[in-house]
Amino acid sequence: MTLSKAKAQSSDAKSLASRGETIAKVGSLVSAIVASSCCWLPLLLLAIGVSSAGVASALEIYRPVLIVVTFGFLAAAFYFTYRPRRKAAGEHICCAAESTDVDNRCCASTSTGRFGMMAANKIMLWVVTLLAIVFLLFPHYVGALLGGSETNTAAANTNRAIVKIEGMSCDACAAVTEKTLRDVPGVLAAEVDYMRGEAVIRTESGAAFPRDEILAALKKVGYVGHLDRHRQIEPAREIVFKVARLGCPLVDGVGCGHLLAPTLGEIDSMEGVTRSFSNWTGALIRVSVAKTSDREAVAERVRAVLAANQQKPSRIAGDDLTRALQKEDWRGADRIFELTSYEFNTVAKRRINDFASSEGLKRSERTRLLDLVDELWEKAAEGLDTPKPESEAYAMYWRNRLDKFVTAYAHRARELLSAEQVEKLVRMASRVESPSPNDQSVPRGKGQDAH
Repeated sequence: MTLSKAKAQSSDAKSLASRGETIAKVGSLVSAIVASSCCWLPLLLLAIGVSSAGVASALEIYRPVLIVVTFGFLAAAFYFTYRPRRKAAGEHICCAAESTDVDNRCCASTSTGRFGMMAANKIMLWVVTLLAIVFLLFPHYVGALLGGSETNTAAANTNRAIVKIEGMSCDACAAVTEKTLRDVPGVLAAEVDYMRGEAVIRTESGAAFPRDEILAALKKVGYVGHLDRHRQIEPAREIVFKVARLGCPLVDGVGCGHLLAPTLGEIDSMEGVTRSFSNWTGALIRVSVAKTSDREAVAERVRAVLAANQQKPSRIAGDDLTRALQKEDWRGADRIFELTSYEFNTVAKRRINDFASSEGLKRSERTRLLDLVDELWEKAAEGLDTPKPESEAYAMYWRNRLDKFVTAYAHRARELLSAEQVEKLVRMASRVESPSPNDQSVPRGKGQDAH
């Protein structure tokens, strides 16, 4: 091979590598920008007054793929930039030991230029990498750029409503939605939580709730909203009591569904009561009063019911009432079963952990047994009606569900355990005593096994 041909091949190889390096850098930056377009594009469209309906949800589907593509391009760019450099045939002649001073000066000039270009390429690569990361993480910090929620600045005497929102998947979705809702006439403040899929909206007390305007605003940004009528809160029509003896005896910080369900069912049947609720811990009972009823008269009737069940009601008011209405996650009689479900699930896992320890099971076996609880517990609800709040009907629902769960669990556990171990585990899992709302002989938290 002649020297000229070697140099030509070397030049072609360098040119190809340079083009590959450029394509990789540009590709990584473009794919990162497109990957975050599900967040910045709706903002841009809103800024110029164009509807972004469906844009975010449509682009969100491709975000994981584009993230992989971005890192693929970056990997290629790093390879082309940092790959080992090989000398081409004949390249050593320039800088050979026997070369003249003129040759050496030429070689030094060429070498300096080459290394200067390599340094520039490396700097450019790291700049592109930084920009790609900035764009990829855009959904996680766009909320801070747009400004925080204005909920805390709303006056205390405001109405509060919950709107369920479908389709949000990141902080950017929540930030865009929150900004849109705050611009709706009549909305004083809005706070959106994409994890819960809901928006807390505050409007002026006594003013009509702008339902249609809010739902239209959500549709404009590509989401479907549903107003949770049971969770519209007007402080002037609300009563909240702090109570005792309604917590779960085995799971700290959770209300006892077997006690709360019949209690709320009884309060709901009272004259003047629109609906009653409990918070997650069962320590607070909230009552919504009908607009045509006397709030104080209803409060006294509710107090009498709670006191008769030895629940030591203590009414809260003022700032404490406002904070409770704003911060607590309220559940009516139709959702109290969520507390009981959590109780059963937690106690089941605790007992399985104890069983695994007593049997000396391997960590992998313990993990599999615990995973089966989550897998089978919800399936056990299939085919069963929603539990009714009446004491006996509520207890019957959970006995039936527990029986289904234990049967399915025992069948699956045979894959990991011996017949004797399965029998022992079933006995432990089936040991459930549901407290009766009329049985106050045992203080809550002591002496009872489970719900």
